[in-house]
Amino acid sequence: MTCPDSNYLIFDTVNMKCVNNCPSNLYLDNGQCLPCAAGTYKNSTGNVCVTTCPDGSYANTTLGACSTCDTMCATCNGGSKISCVSCPTSGTTYNYFLLGMCVASNSCPLGTYADSTTHICTSCPATVQYNCSTCHNDTGVILCSTCKYGTFMTLSGTCSGSCASNQFPNLANSSCVNCDSSCATCYSQTNNSCMTCDSSKYLLTNSSGGYCLASCPLTLYWSQYTTHGLCLPCYATCLTCSGSLRSSTYLIYVDCITCVSGMYLSGGVCYYACPLGTYRNSTNSVCSPCDAKCIACKGSGDSNCTKCASGYVLDNTTCTSTCPTGQSANSYGACTWVARVIVCSFAVLVAILTL
Repeated sequence: MTCPDSNYLIFDTVNMKCVNNCPSNLYLDNGQCLPCAAGTYKNSTGNVCVTTCPDGSYANTTLGACSTCDTMCATCNGGSKISCVSCPTSGTTYNYFLLGMCVASNSCPLGTYADSTTHICTSCPATVQYNCSTCHNDTGVILCSTCKYGTFMTLSGTCSGSCASNQFPNLANSSCVNCDSSCATCYSQTNNSCMTCDSSKYLLTNSSGGYCLASCPLTLYWSQYTTHGLCLPCYATCLTCSGSLRSSTYLIYVDCITCVSGMYLSGGVCYYACPLGTYRNSTNSVCSPCDAKCIACKGSGDSNCTKCASGYVLDNTTCTSTCPTGQSANSYGACTWVARVIVCSFAVLVAILTL
């Protein structure tokens, strides 16, 4: 059939009318607009029928032609923005495929990451997916970006239910944070938040945690009976000590090394009054032994005795073998003057009285 009107030279065999140009779903052949054969589609950019529509278009089976994709899509299987098959790799921020849509990289949902190679929101691999909320591709290695509740980001980029021994879990951002370098274990990042120390340091506890120190300070001692070397307080009379052991016999503390002011050390015990056989030595605040001749004394040598050993008598403050002439030892072993008794006969007394 031909078109008589010179203005309309082409016959539309589908719509049975003469037209200037073929509709987009028909191709021109010998002055006629013809539909493409079954299984082929009129290409939107040429007068040909194709089995596969070019990128940016899709096979519209209703029209029998290649129809343009939504501008969000690089390739598609329908005309809406939720019919994308792939996304543009440049020229837009919406270049990651997700469930038929093209989204920005930060819109990939939890449990997926924006794969810059495939431009797809890809599920985190099973090796990290269990604990990851989000993940990312770090030069070919998939690492966690954020962790699920109850797990913590490790320095290796994985999420774990616990942190390394020298780290603590930061609940604010679900990450593992290094302890201060002085701590072996800790519960915060400061140097006074130590829980344990390495073998070369000692733990000094306080209200906020503890410090790891090279040695325990005054009035504290390192307890060898604790697991991680704890600085414990000495007994109140000790300035320094090696422990807080109490004698089961006398119930006194016997581990003092030096004493607080006003007290004196003897056998690991601090005394206000030194034991018998010793005296208060103010030079070094210890109870020093008396001279061998003394049982008790108030200073060094045999001239500061207050009581003498067996075989000696006390002459003032000196222990000697005998008392001076005219003196004898009393019941306390001290030399005292002897009273002179004069016995007169009755006759002599009468004679004296009659003179």
